[in-house]
Amino acid sequence: MKKEPSVDARIVKTRRALARAVMALSEEKDFDDLTITEITARAGVGYATFFRHYPDKEALLTEVAEPLLDELLAKMLPGLLQADRLAAATSVFQLAAEHRALCVALLTGHAAPAVRQRLIVRATARVWPGEGPACGDAPRSLLVAHAVSATLGLLTSWLVMDEPLPPAAMGQLLDTLVLAPVRSLRGSR
Repeated sequence: MKKEPSVDARIVKTRRALARAVMALSEEKDFDDLTITEITARAGVGYATFFRHYPDKEALLTEVAEPLLDELLAKMLPGLLQADRLAAATSVFQLAAEHRALCVALLTGHAAPAVRQRLIVRATARVWPGEGPACGDAPRSLLVAHAVSATLGLLTSWLVMDEPLPPAAMGQLLDTLVLAPVRSLRGSR
């Protein structure tokens, strides 16, 4: 049996320290205002060490955010695929509320376009794998792109509101404005 190559413990330790640092600092100030110097100081690693692991702070944020993006997508998709759109829509906003600082960093900063594209690609593969027939006049891939983009638009607007509405109210808006219309185009009512 072939043994899997092990990852150097120092690499794991450094990446964990950088991940904890960027998450903690994102709670304190806007991600776009963070410097790599601040991140490395908080992590207790050298400045040059950072670049042995990541080309820029956005790459670090993206890696740190992978589990959250997976969970966010898992919350979004049931609204397109199942009958209980409202519960699915509300759960998106509940998750964002639990991880507010990280969501703000991902969805309002320089990483936002890459995050949106990543979620669209993943959602398209999970919702309607392969090239299927169009939904009405709209290709399936465009429906998914619209649903993800519109969901992220509402989510982003909500995250930066001075007095945000409760997650349940935002879930209702998401269902009314995005999920119900997309599902009606799919022919799933």
